[in-house]
Amino acid sequence: MKPTNSPWHPYRLPAAYVILHTLSFPLLGLSALADAFLSLSYPQQAASLRFVRLHVLLIALYILLLFLVGAALIVRSFADCRQNRVSVCVNSLLILKYGMIPFFIINFCAYCFFYLVLLVASRGTILFGFPILLVTIAAAMFLTWLIIIPGAFYGIQVIRLGRRQEKLGLGAALFHGLLQFIFLLDIPDTMYLSVKKFGMGKKCAWLAAALYAGFLLALTYGYRALTA
Repeated sequence: MKPTNSPWHPYRLPAAYVILHTLSFPLLGLSALADAFLSLSYPQQAASLRFVRLHVLLIALYILLLFLVGAALIVRSFADCRQNRVSVCVNSLLILKYGMIPFFIINFCAYCFFYLVLLVASRGTILFGFPILLVTIAAAMFLTWLIIIPGAFYGIQVIRLGRRQEKLGLGAALFHGLLQFIFLLDIPDTMYLSVKKFGMGKKCAWLAAALYAGFLLALTYGYRALTA
């Protein structure tokens, strides 16, 4: 097998992680359509049970694939840092942080829509089960937070390389390391590290900032519209 010299070769794994997560929404839609079609076409209980088992198996395999790719990214990040591959670490960080912005925006909107529909359908009675609702929201937030872990580890490696090149002091490194694991704050921190400290990804930073600002403005407008 011939070794590849493609400049995109080191970024196949980060790109795969982003694509797999982004595809989860159209796949979920296709799954719902398949559920509806098969339940109408094959109403027999035995056929429905077989489909449910297959469905659960496919979802489990998909989640396992996401976990394996994420774990491989964490391991790869340490190897890239150990080999002092600065550009690979920074670019992988940008792919994992900026590339996941659409996913997180859609994920947030989907959760808000789901809970809004639940509130309307229950005519507000769901609020009486607020402790249980709060637990489900917390669980959803935690599971979503787990998705940023591979990107955060690449952020840690970039910070380590910054320390190695004396671009960051110990206090700054600890502070940036914390930010890499915090929702909403990790993106501005990535912009700062890549552009200010390593002079990379300026155009991507502008694009990500525009998308980020647009989402925050839409969120603010939506909140004011709901509470007016």
